[in-house]
Parts: sequence; C-alpha cells; structure tokens
Amino acid sequence: MGYVPADEIYANNKNYYLKFFHIPTSKFVKFKAYITKFSDQFSSKNNPTQVFGRMDPIVTFQNTTRKISCGFTVTAASSREVTENMRKINLLMQMLYPKYVNAGDTSTIAASPLFRIKFANLIRSATAAPYVSNEAALANEGTAAPESLEESDYDTKTGLLGAIDGFTVSPNFNVGFQDGEDYANPMQIPLSFNFTVLHEHAVGWQGETGAETFGGTVSSAGLANQFPYYLDRALSDADTAEATDAAITAGHSVAAHAAAIATEVTTDPETEAAVTGTEGVGDG
Repeated sequence: MGYVPADEIYANNKNYYLKFFHIPTSKFVKFKAYITKFSDQFSSKNNPTQVFGRMDPIVTFQNTTRKISCGFTVTAASSREVTENMRKINLLMQMLYPKYVNAGDTSTIAASPLFRIKFANLIRSATAAPYVSNEAALANEGTAAPESLEESDYDTKTGLLGAIDGFTVSPNFNVGFQDGEDYANPMQIPLSFNFTVLHEHAVGWQGETGAETFGGTVSSAGLANQFPYYLDRALSDADTAEATDAAITAGHSVAAHAAAIATEVTTDPETEAAVTGTEGVGDG
C-alpha cells in the first residue's frame, strides 16, 4: 500500500466516517467526516381544540418527529483522491432515485430510496450492537463481533434509518480543481442534506409510575443510554479513562505509549506505508 494521508489514518483509527447505505440496492459509500454543520431537530405536533368559554385550547398530542440537517466537506490531497471523490459523489446522487422493476413496456417503482446513515454515535441506530474494532474482535478469541463483518454489512445494522430530502452540492473553486480536456474536478466540495428519521423501535415512556423506562417495555431496560445518541461505548470509554488516570498516577507514561504506537505507522510516501485503507465505495 502506498502513501496514506494523515486524515485518512485518523479517520480509520477513530471510525470517523460519514457513511451512507442505500437500502434498495445495498450500495454503500463513505466520506471522511469533515462535518461543517450538524443540527438534530425534534418536533412535537399538537392539535389544539378551542372550547367555548375556555381561555386556553385543549391540546391533543399527535406525534414527535426527528429531522437531521448535516453539512460536510469532501476534500482531496491528491489527483487520485479527486477522481475518487467525484466517483463517490456521483454514486451518492444516484442513490436519491428509486429502484424500478420492468413490467412489459412499463416500469414501476419497486423500492423507495431509503437510507441508513452512520456517523459515530450521533447518527446511529439506537438498537444495534455497539461498535467493536477489528483488533478487539480478533483479540476476543475469534468471537464474532459487529465490526468483524464486512463494513457495509455492519452499517446495514447500525445506520440510522430514514429518507434524505436531497443534497446541495457547492464546489469551492477558490481552492482549485483538477483540470483537463473538457473536465474540471474541484479539490474541495461542500455538501449538505436533510434527513428525516424513521423510528424502528418503541418510543415514549412505559412502566409503573415512578419506574418508567424510555423506549422499552415493562420487562426491558429501555434505551436510556442509546437514544438518540448512543452512549454505551462512551460509558465504557469513561472506565478506560479512569484506568488511564490511575496509570498516570502510578508513574506510567501515556505519551510514551502513544509514541510507541506512532513508530508503527509511517506516512512517508517513499517508505510505502503499510496502512490498511478502504476505497469507501462499493456494493454491500
């Protein structure tokens, strides 16, 4: 494997990718998560009914919806990456269209363009298994773990289900572009989209008074640490942080440990760094 950019190494190590899985076709594409805008809107709709002689309306709850607005920037550090980015953006735009089936001389819609989207614990299914790295899966005596599956298969299970309203593609020509005869591929391309979330699990509170759980049944623990933002991994990391603090107190050097890890990875193009990367686009 040749030279790998530092941001790609960081994204691989932290799993910091914005991932799109197209349900009708199982196509999959991911981008390094240069997130420039993120908002998560929860809206409750109530139907007010005016009653004669009453100052305030009687309010009847109808539903609560969730919509995510996200902006991210696709950047390139090489001519190869510019071409790859354009290929991935092409596929992402194609994913907005439905799947058709031919019936004689006519075509009918077989599946709407629904998506699963994944970014860390902020855009994620509340009910899927927690993230497990490849290294952790192998260290666990070969026990199957979510991340030990093919990556697109993993995101099939962990991505948040919903529908994308559309993309806005705004190339930044001031940064420069890859030019050639009859083509100009921008080096930097900001994109933005709105995503309407479709809930796949129980929502609301259930249980005896004083012992209610959110998103669960009378017999389950609910989704307190999983909806809307998945915290199970963060809670376990907090335990790790406490252990790290204890190690520092005992005189162990975390910085020295980090330096030892750094020596295992080289990003110098002349030394042919042995870092596993992914193309980030393909079939599921």
